[in-house]
Amino acid sequence: MGEQGVQTDVQKLKARIWITRQNHIQAEKRNRFLEHYFHIVLALYPLSSIAVSLYPITDSSSNVQKFLLPFSSIFTLSISLLIFGFKFGETAAKHRTCYLELQKLELADFSDVSKVNEKYTDILGHHSNHTNADHMKTVITNIFSDVQETRNSLGQNYVFTWFQRFKFGILVIVWWLLMIIFFIGPFILFWFGVGLTF
Repeated sequence: MGEQGVQTDVQKLKARIWITRQNHIQAEKRNRFLEHYFHIVLALYPLSSIAVSLYPITDSSSNVQKFLLPFSSIFTLSISLLIFGFKFGETAAKHRTCYLELQKLELADFSDVSKVNEKYTDILGHHSNHTNADHMKTVITNIFSDVQETRNSLGQNYVFTWFQRFKFGILVIVWWLLMIIFFIGPFILFWFGVGLTF
């Protein structure tokens, strides 16, 4: 293989390492956000339950009001156990370790491309993968700033089909709707728990 072929292989490998590192940075951000978001929201649910339990319930209170207190307590416990099982903080730490190792690899001596590629594969083998959404967000974010490393291994811009773009757009909309609904849940529980009306 000629010197030009070696240089091309080096450039392709550097591009792959760079985009993978950026994807893991996005994955860490997503998991950190979810960790903090659920800490806050899961603190609001029991606070809402306590506020409803302290509110005086009269004999004239509706069955819905009497049902909401035990339901919200059981729901809070169940959802807390479920979310704890996802281990967002631990997953974020693993993605951070991965992208820091990839950052060190970017500074390696690329004279032996196969050795660096082997090390790259080894790093990926020890860490969980990022999602397709993380990859799309990385590419979309960096295309607008015309970052050269956001090219694929052939040096071309990533091209997403209309279906991939549509699916990503729907995913983002559904994601934020669920985040908003889950956040306002404690306030709705309190509202109906104390029998307030519009």
